[in-house]
Amino acid sequence: MAEPHLQDLARRAIAAFNRSNWPAIRALTSAHCIYLETGRGVVGVDAVIKALTQWKATAPDVTGQVLRILTSDDTTATELIWRGTHTGPLHTTNGVLPPSGQPFLARATMWQQWQHNKVVEQHHHLDLLSTPHQINAAPTPAQHEKQLPPRAMRRRRVDP
Repeated sequence: MAEPHLQDLARRAIAAFNRSNWPAIRALTSAHCIYLETGRGVVGVDAVIKALTQWKATAPDVTGQVLRILTSDDTTATELIWRGTHTGPLHTTNGVLPPSGQPFLARATMWQQWQHNKVVEQHHHLDLLSTPHQINAAPTPAQHEKQLPPRAMRRRRVDP
C-alpha cells in the first residue's frame, strides 16, 4: 500500500469525524477495530462509533486539524489539534463533568494501523493536562498557589 494512500485515509477519517459523518467512519473502520484512547478503550466498529458520538455530544462543534501525518508500512501517525466548546456533559472515570461553556484546544496524536483500507487498531493520545484547566474542571496553577497556606509557598532555605 502506498504511503500517500494511507495519509489520504487518515485525513478522510478526521474529516468524517469533523462532519459527524458516521457512515463514512463506519466505512473506514474494521468490524473488529481496537480503539484505545487516553483513559479508555473499546473494541468493534459499533463501540468506536458510540465513543466518538459521546465525544461529539460533549463538544458538538469539536473539529480536528491535522498538522502532519507520518507513515510506515501499514501505520499512520497523525499529529492533531482538537478545538471545540464544552457544551455537553463530559463522562470521565471519576464521574460526569457538567458543561462549562468554555472553549478548549487539545493537542493529540493518533496512531492507526490499516488493512484493506480500514483502520484495524487506533491509539488516540490526548493532552489531558491542559484541557481540564481550559474547561474549568481543574484549578490553574495560579489558583492552586492561592489555595496553599502562605508558609507552604515560601522557599525553604537550604544551608550548605
